Amino acid sequence: MPTYLAPAVYVEERSTGARPIAGVSTSTAAFVGVTERGPVGRATLVTSFAEFVKRFGGPIPIIPGSSEHYLYYSVRHFFDLGGTRCYVVRVAHYNNISDPTTLTAVPATATFPGQQLNGAAVANALQVAAISPGTWGTALQVEVISSSRFQLRLASSIAAGNATAIDLVRNTEVVRGSVLYLVHEIAGVVGSVNTTTNSVDFAGPLLQSGAPSTASIATGAVAFTPDFSAATSTNLAAALNLNTANPPASGAMVLTSVAGLSPGSALHFVVDAALVVVLSVEQTTSGGTPITRAVIAPVATPIALPTLPQTGTTVYARDFGLRVRLNGDVIESHSNLSLAATNTADYVNDRLGPDSGASEYIVATEPSAATADNIVMPNVGFTALAGSASDGLANLSVTDFAGSVLARNGLHALDPIEDASILVVPPSRITSAAIPLPLTHQQNLTGAIITYVDGRRDMFYIMDPPPPSGDQVQAVRTFRGNFSSSYAGIYFPWLRVGHPVTNQRLSVPPSGAVAGVFARSDVRRGVHKAPAGTDVGILSVAAGVAHMVTRGQNDILYPENINAIRNLREGIVVWGSRTISADPLWQQVSIRRLFIFLERSIEVSTQWTVFEPNDPSLWKTIERTIKGFLRIQWLEGKLVGDSEEQAFFVRCNAETNPPEVVDAGQVVTEIGVAPSRPAEFVVFRIRQFAGRVG
Repeated sequence: MPTYLAPAVYVEERSTGARPIAGVSTSTAAFVGVTERGPVGRATLVTSFAEFVKRFGGPIPIIPGSSEHYLYYSVRHFFDLGGTRCYVVRVAHYNNISDPTTLTAVPATATFPGQQLNGAAVANALQVAAISPGTWGTALQVEVISSSRFQLRLASSIAAGNATAIDLVRNTEVVRGSVLYLVHEIAGVVGSVNTTTNSVDFAGPLLQSGAPSTASIATGAVAFTPDFSAATSTNLAAALNLNTANPPASGAMVLTSVAGLSPGSALHFVVDAALVVVLSVEQTTSGGTPITRAVIAPVATPIALPTLPQTGTTVYARDFGLRVRLNGDVIESHSNLSLAATNTADYVNDRLGPDSGASEYIVATEPSAATADNIVMPNVGFTALAGSASDGLANLSVTDFAGSVLARNGLHALDPIEDASILVVPPSRITSAAIPLPLTHQQNLTGAIITYVDGRRDMFYIMDPPPPSGDQVQAVRTFRGNFSSSYAGIYFPWLRVGHPVTNQRLSVPPSGAVAGVFARSDVRRGVHKAPAGTDVGILSVAAGVAHMVTRGQNDILYPENINAIRNLREGIVVWGSRTISADPLWQQVSIRRLFIFLERSIEVSTQWTVFEPNDPSLWKTIERTIKGFLRIQWLEGKLVGDSEEQAFFVRCNAETNPPEVVDAGQVVTEIGVAPSRPAEFVVFRIRQFAGRVG
């Protein structure tokens, strides 16, 4: 309670008690199955089919009797028919489902060489891998490009000898971990390039310290462009004396390579140079002039530096960049990376590490952490990722789909997901010694999925029938007879659709399309509307069906709670809305999904009641809160009755909460609702009568 100590006006905020209940989403789906690429064993939110393709790839080739994975088509049909968001879980094989390290799917990789500051080669300075496992990564190519994010000047000349620090013109670019390339240089502008003789001519004199140079360029001298996109060296018979001719005579400047050079390129030649790593940075003054002092070595072990005049020396950052190419097109570029772990802004493990989120295609790391601060990356052309890439599909089993509670993979990757209420697991035909029969595999998997949704009680599973073969009607009846659940419904038959590339007809399971119908029906009419019929149930993605269900066959299938997909005059339509439950109260898909919606909405929005004082004030607040929510559902047609009393009741009082219940720390609320049920059998009785003229 507030304390009032002096006369004044006091303003207080008080809660009204009742808090509104927001209805949860019912149109978010979850898909579990095999994809071309993407994270394995992790639920990833996708909000469009284009995003799905970007993250999980295109269709996996359907090879009848060997490799048949349909998740791509299921997600595509879901979005085509009205779905707006879903979670996708990629499945691959684990040697031990509870141990994530036993995943057999392996990404494509490549390693790139580096160079220590003393010139020694480092074989595996950088490792680049596809961002997710699978052979898809072998189509990626990666190029390493040396780069420089800044060019600075010395604040004072450096005399030859040992040094522990260098003074630079005041700047904020140099940080701890920066690799600096100090170059006493001669610079010129390329006028023309001769690829036959590997020589260049210059558009004007070569400059040193801002004036035409009279020095000599040694044979073997390093040459580079200021951004380090091109690096080469001179290939001269003898040193080229610029005091004799500047610019040199045509064809006189011969290089080991002219790759990356073109007319207008700035080409710099090294007279003397040093490569150092910054250990720490201090912003200070020298003779009253602001400078940046970069410490490059401990006092006990200074570094030997050559003579570097202030006016003729440029200080470059020695960074590197990566370019990623797919099918000949550059799809990503990452610039100004560093192998130095002390460079926290640009360290490659942070910028492009597994959890960085900076790339949609690759992960880049430096495996040689002990010496990485002293390594630079030279240019390396586009290199294909390879390694022991594997899709992890060999020995794929029901266990890989069912997943592990401990490892949170397979179905259990959905355990932390609370906003998905539709589940689709399209069948996969797998060649495995442990599971020789595809139908046995599908039957075992379906049982595992039903066990999962029955345990969750907040998700509806859309079952697929067996693949089309032989007597399909009898096959689906036999298959359906193995299961019973109010949290699942089966739809028959498979759909015929056009292949996305060849446009040839292809049979695919219907679950993804039916999930789209669920989502469309929820948005247009509400979760209480049966997701079927000519209003919301037309499957426009289908060009045909794998079996034409006749009226007589439907008379056999529907009493067994098998929802037919029929080719009617209006189109290909979902023509059934029953669960596979044996309980008559829960045989309607819309009833089960309505209760999932009501229960989940109330559960989510009443979390605030936990730890509140358990007294009549709380009970009345709970009653008002839930009644307000159910009143809205009644007005929207989800509940039936001429009055609120006929449509629902809520009781939270002393009767439902006697002393022994309160003493146990419980609050019990009884809720009853009269759900709106679908009209499955519409009967028009027409009689003939003798008309009279009145």
